[in-house]
Amino acid sequence: MKLNWFERAMYNFKRVSFLIDIKEHSNLERLTHAINYTLNSDDEEDYDLDDLSRLLIQQGIEQALDLGFTPFSKAFYHFIANSEDTRKTKFKQIHATLHSTEIKAINDLVAMINEYLEDEQTNHGQEYYQIDQNDLLRFFIRKGYESFRNMPIPKVVKLLQKASS
Repeated sequence: MKLNWFERAMYNFKRVSFLIDIKEHSNLERLTHAINYTLNSDDEEDYDLDDLSRLLIQQGIEQALDLGFTPFSKAFYHFIANSEDTRKTKFKQIHATLHSTEIKAINDLVAMINEYLEDEQTNHGQEYYQIDQNDLLRFFIRKGYESFRNMPIPKVVKLLQKASS
């Protein structure tokens, strides 16, 4: 979805920046290149990391809502508890153009997950984590990429085209 600054403001979209692991960034670039190669037509618009990130985030939000709050929070807690130390990880900044409702859903999910993590720490003495929007978006990108990796590229292209329209 290619929107200039005026169209983003008019249609209530905002460009959100976040950090992902450099390896994940390279994987997303490769997937974007494969998608654009599959299209391989002059009349088709090329997709970029912004488009792919938006699709992965949208799917992550939908899956979180379909799964339910508690199961999603448990899955996210497991991801955070088992992920490597982020102090040693090199990150690269990317962007996604999201609608205000998607941004609100992300912020609500972050707040609910933080409440769940606080309850887990209080009730079970488990390590306490305070997450932010970056952590959740990284989770959506990583899990979305893992699902796309097992999907034929033409199917990913169709999902992107559907999300862009």
